[in-house]
Amino acid sequence: MAKTTNRNATDWELKWCSITNRNKTKTDLKNLLISFNYYEDLDKLNPLAEIKFTDGKNPISVGENDVIDINLCTTAHTDDEVVYFKFSIEDIKVEKVKGEGKIYTCRLIPEESSAIAKFKNKKSYRGNGFEILNQIFKDSEYGVAIHNDGNLPFNPLVVEAKGKKIPELVKDVCTQSIPASGKTMNTCGYFCWGTKKGEYDQVRHRVEFKSIDSLLSVGGTHKGTDAEYTYYQASEAASLTIPAQLIIHSIEDSSRGNLKKMADDGVFLADALVLNEDTRQYMNKEWDIRKWWDRWGHISERKGSPPWTNNTFLKELMASGEASKTFNLHISHERFHNKASQAAPDKDSDSLEPEGKYQSTDFQDWDEETIVQYNARRATMTLSISDLVVPGNQYLHAGDKVKLYLRASLPDAKTTIDGYDKEDSGNYLIYSVRHWFSVAPKKECWTAATLIRDTINKNC
Repeated sequence: MAKTTNRNATDWELKWCSITNRNKTKTDLKNLLISFNYYEDLDKLNPLAEIKFTDGKNPISVGENDVIDINLCTTAHTDDEVVYFKFSIEDIKVEKVKGEGKIYTCRLIPEESSAIAKFKNKKSYRGNGFEILNQIFKDSEYGVAIHNDGNLPFNPLVVEAKGKKIPELVKDVCTQSIPASGKTMNTCGYFCWGTKKGEYDQVRHRVEFKSIDSLLSVGGTHKGTDAEYTYYQASEAASLTIPAQLIIHSIEDSSRGNLKKMADDGVFLADALVLNEDTRQYMNKEWDIRKWWDRWGHISERKGSPPWTNNTFLKELMASGEASKTFNLHISHERFHNKASQAAPDKDSDSLEPEGKYQSTDFQDWDEETIVQYNARRATMTLSISDLVVPGNQYLHAGDKVKLYLRASLPDAKTTIDGYDKEDSGNYLIYSVRHWFSVAPKKECWTAATLIRDTINKNC
């Protein structure tokens, strides 16, 4: 975390910017830059960017696959580091401005993206999700390091690569992986995304692989990290004592969760009709999220309120106990079993409840342990979605948490002494982030982030 003082909150410094074309001719763009945007997203394996520059009425050779190098830093913190970016041009738009020459707007991708596009493999990958992704990246010559927080999947998978591109394989791994911290908690799901976090002096980014429970939680069983930065929705008086770069420019709720749709999708109550194709036997299993909710990782500072405590529709649904969706699952352990003996389950249960005992096969069909669980875990993590804008902070990344103190607009009982909202203030997870660096018409930088929460603070 960088140290903060009262400096110009939106100032930044451009150290270097150039374009190198296919003939290895390099053109200095430092005095021609108009703006640069950098993007990270939990759903994206690679960071993306966009650059806009002018030719200054002197023609520049600009083409697809040309390389953009840009070095910059925000200056609102006392120890900001220079961040090195290197991208290839994927798409170009050219605008002619009378008397001003041409303006180029280029969509940028990492050079490593070409390895993803070219990857073709027919092999079968075996191991836990982290091991499989490491092997896939190695085989594809992706060349980007993959990191984890130590909470690795415990369940070994078999992932078939034939006919699939890397993003599809990553999705297969993320939707089937169960974190070791949640082995008996009926949870499931990981994210795998690209970020510059910790790689500021490198031209390449890194890839993070973390469970949904780790991303949401702070400490506890799932060992999630705490927020590194705190921002304030300050009044004019309060802003005199708070550094300007820590004052929220704007925050808006974009979604509070479509609980009716989530209910229809079987997030809260569901049945799973499981056909074991090895034995040709059916089994009906029940899903009730209330049995597992308190064991999952949540982002509220105090024990969070589950959504069915505050919503009349959901209260009635949960009270009825009636499943709103039936999942039809076909499983076959023999498909992954390469021994002469039959692959047989170690448990026989009529509910979706892990008991610490799993199939005797080295590799099994995990669908009955992951499909319904991932559906619920993934859907509930975005019960609240907000859009935040703060002065530019290059150290905010997808997968980080921020702590917000939001002004109260609720009754006094839900307001702290200093006027901040008890329910809505607290930790939020950054789902996606955009850093915007502008030279014209004004030199400034801003950070815009999409934030998510799965709970609100309880006992307010």
